Amino acid sequence: AVVDFEGTLDGRPIKGWSKKNYSLEVGKENLAPGFTQAVTGMKKGETKNADIQFPADYGFHGLQGKTAVFKIALKDLKERKVPAVDEKLAKDFGFDSIAALKERIKEELKLQKEQGEKKRLIDEMVTRLVKGTSIDLPSTLIERQRDYMMYKLNNELANKNATMEDYLKANKLTEEKLKEKYSEAAEKQLKATLIFAEISNREGIKVEDEDVKNEIEKLAYAYRQDPLKLRRQLEQRGLIDNLREDILERKIIDFLFSGAKIEERGKPFWAGIGKLFAGKK
Repeated sequence: AVVDFEGTLDGRPIKGWSKKNYSLEVGKENLAPGFTQAVTGMKKGETKNADIQFPADYGFHGLQGKTAVFKIALKDLKERKVPAVDEKLAKDFGFDSIAALKERIKEELKLQKEQGEKKRLIDEMVTRLVKGTSIDLPSTLIERQRDYMMYKLNNELANKNATMEDYLKANKLTEEKLKEKYSEAAEKQLKATLIFAEISNREGIKVEDEDVKNEIEKLAYAYRQDPLKLRRQLEQRGLIDNLREDILERKIIDFLFSGAKIEERGKPFWAGIGKLFAGKK
């Protein structure tokens, strides 16, 4: 269903709860609780008001336990059609045969699984490296890293035509909870950065100006922004150093993975990591 909607609370518009040409799948509650139920049964061109009761533990601050009124206009109805898996489908995707398409899908699924395992190992590696370290970090440093992480999140959301309000609702978070969550993640990331800095010194791993330029160009492409404008934004916010730390961290992780034997889960990986530091002073 394609709808326009506007939510009000006590007669006043609710910030972030007004959309035009919003697509939703009827039967799935991807907005407010009971929203798709209110749309069910409407006819194309129809407009109605619906009372939506938010639960007491709802993640969006200010709506918990409240009843809002939504003005909903049904603009269009579409039916999801699943195409037949045949030679025509393969050719539509640029493959000579359905067998070739299936083989590519298998390869992609395998790659996704490998990338998921690598991400899991990276998270475990960072946690192990940080665990047990007693590093006191200035609160201003943690706040700057948190702001950098939230800046990236905002850009990613904008690229998906979503807002921070959408993200908070989808993840059942308040703004305060999100900041708390990102502050914890920022502290962990900063501690890992200090440990990685020691590794980079030992191994001569550096971030060159060309690395920063290339990374900004990638981000600009992903965020659909001009690279020079994006660089100015990062410089004005004092976030270029944070970007350098991001790049350095990825370089070090790639270095650690290249030296670690990752054929099985667990021990072979950590044995490989251990060998990298054996005998180093």
